Amino acid sequence: MNLVVRVKEHRWLGPAYRKLTSVVEVVPFYLMLEEMPDMDLREVQPGISPLEESFLTLPQVQQLAENPEVPEDVEELTKRFHDGCLCLGVWHDGALAAYSWCNLKECNYSERLVFPLGEDEAYLFDARTFATFRGKKLAGYVRYRLYQELNDLGRKRFYSTSSFLNKSALRFKERLCARRVRLYTYIGLFQKLHASVPLRRYSRSDDPTCI
Repeated sequence: MNLVVRVKEHRWLGPAYRKLTSVVEVVPFYLMLEEMPDMDLREVQPGISPLEESFLTLPQVQQLAENPEVPEDVEELTKRFHDGCLCLGVWHDGALAAYSWCNLKECNYSERLVFPLGEDEAYLFDARTFATFRGKKLAGYVRYRLYQELNDLGRKRFYSTSSFLNKSALRFKERLCARRVRLYTYIGLFQKLHASVPLRRYSRSDDPTCI
C-alpha cells in the first residue's frame, strides 16, 4: 500500500499528518496517459472469483459513503454522481470488493491539476480495494474492465494521476502499459494558496516495457 495512505489510516500518525498538511502540503505527482492495452482479460485475472462488475447506481454510491474505509461523505459522492462521474464496482459474493471512479468532462486532481477532456477521453481517479480483498491483484483487473466499459462509450484515451510515492499504483498502471506524461509538484499553504509546478515532461521513449 501507498506509504502516505498508511500514515493517513494510522491511529496516531493520521491526526498529526492532517494537522501538518493543513499548514503546508507538498505532493509530487505524475500525470499518466492510459489506453486499452494489447492483452487479454485473462492476463489480469485476480486471485479471487467469482466477480461481478457494474456501474454504481445513486443509492449504491450513497451506501458506499457509509463504509469507514471511504473518506468521502454522502454529500461529496452524491455531487460526483450528479456531475456525471461514473463509478465501476466489482463484487465478490455480494460484497463490494473494489471500485474506481471516472470523470468524462475534465481531469480534476483534487483541484491541483484541472483541464477539460475531449469527447474520446476520460479521467480515471479514486480507485480503491477494500482491506478484506487486498493482495488479490484486483487493481489491474478493475482498471482493465473500466477500460473496456469506457471503450464501449467511445472513450479511448484515459488520463490519471499518481503520487510519486505511490509505487504500487505506478506498478499496476505500468503493467497495463500506462505511460508518464509529466511530473508535477503541488504546493499548498494554509489550504488557501495552491500551485502545481511542472518539473519534467516525458516522451514515448520513456515508456515502460509492457508485460
